[in-house]
Amino acid sequence: DNVLYDAMGHTIYLETGTETKNDISRNLVVHVKESVGMLNTDLTPAAFYLSNPDNRVAENYAAGGEGYGFWIALAAPRVDLYGTRHCPSGTPFLSFVGNEASSQHLAGVISFSTLAARIDPCADSSPRNTYLP
Repeated sequence: DNVLYDAMGHTIYLETGTETKNDISRNLVVHVKESVGMLNTDLTPAAFYLSNPDNRVAENYAAGGEGYGFWIALAAPRVDLYGTRHCPSGTPFLSFVGNEASSQHLAGVISFSTLAARIDPCADSSPRNTYLP
């Protein structure tokens, strides 16, 4: 339940891929601008930058940005501070519903990643570790 206006760079930003079980809901992000002084990807900023699908992302609106509304950029596998291993590209979306993007300069939703959700997200695909529907 936030309103963000005239921000530079990624606005609602899950960076490392270890962020899970967050509730990112009912946010309005308007007029996200590029930034040359922060991350390289901030040259094409997203209102919502998601690096792990294991989050609830619902009923958000991105309007009038210089980049993307929703950028799904799945992070490489890594271990968090508690020793838990996270493998975003094998993890299913917890929830991604009711989100909207309009008047984005590049695209409303973009993903340069391949999501192949499996029973065990960190293990290779096999007959015992099939893809989830």
